[in-house]
Amino acid sequence: MTGHARGQTEPLAALGAVAVVCLAVGLYAGSLTGVSTNTDRTLAEPTLDTVWQTTGSDGTYNPHDSPNPLETIPPEQLPDGKTVAITVTTGDERAVTVGSAVYVRGQYVGPTVAGNPDLERPSTTDSHSRPVPVVNWERSVSTGILTVEVWD
Repeated sequence: MTGHARGQTEPLAALGAVAVVCLAVGLYAGSLTGVSTNTDRTLAEPTLDTVWQTTGSDGTYNPHDSPNPLETIPPEQLPDGKTVAITVTTGDERAVTVGSAVYVRGQYVGPTVAGNPDLERPSTTDSHSRPVPVVNWERSVSTGILTVEVWD
C-alpha cells in the first residue's frame, strides 16, 4: 500500500501548523504584556467611582457637610501606595473649586497639593472626571465636575 491511511497528516504540514499556533500565542502574550505593565493608567476611573460612592451617598456632593466627605474616605478604598488628588468644581464660565482633598498612601494630607513640593503632580498623572450634582450655598443643586488624579 502506498499513500497514507485516512486521517493522517504530512509531518511537515503538522510542524507548520504547530509553529503558526505558537507564533499566535506569542503575539497575544506580547500584547497583554504591554497592557499589564501600564496599570497606573487604569487606576483613576475605578478610584473615581469609589470616591463618588463614598462622598455622594445621597446622590449629591454637599461641601457644607461636616466633616467634609472628601476628607473621610477610608484608606482601603484608595489605590495602595499611590497619591490621589480629588477636586470638585462648579461654574459654567469659570471653574470654582468647592471641595478638594489629597491622600498619600491612603492617608488624608490636606485639601491641595499647592505649596507642597513632595506632592507635585508628575507628567504621568492618570486623571478621570465626571459630572456630579453639587449642593450650592443656596441649598439648591447645580452641576459640578468631580476629578480624581492618581500618581506614584
